[in-house]
Amino acid sequence: MESWVNRLKKELSETKEIKSLLEQQKVEWEQELCSLRFSFKQEKEKRRNTDMLYEKIKKQLKRKVEQYNKEAELKQQLEVTLRTRDEELRTVRNNLNQVHL
Repeated sequence: MESWVNRLKKELSETKEIKSLLEQQKVEWEQELCSLRFSFKQEKEKRRNTDMLYEKIKKQLKRKVEQYNKEAELKQQLEVTLRTRDEELRTVRNNLNQVHL
């Protein structure tokens, strides 16, 4: 009977020790989980900020491309107008030279 009680006490002691180790492991895992959640939240925030910055730069680039295209079109129109005026000027000079001759 006494050996049986001693065996039960030993099992109880071992069980308490295992329970303590498991509780300690649980606390460590909960800390790690909290740390991972915090890291995930930070990374999520960084990603959101990066996405917002990307969209902002994308819009700025689109505006610059549109502005460049408008300026290129205007320059092309001005060049055509200048060529037209040059031709008109040549024509007028030729007519003037013919009149003076």
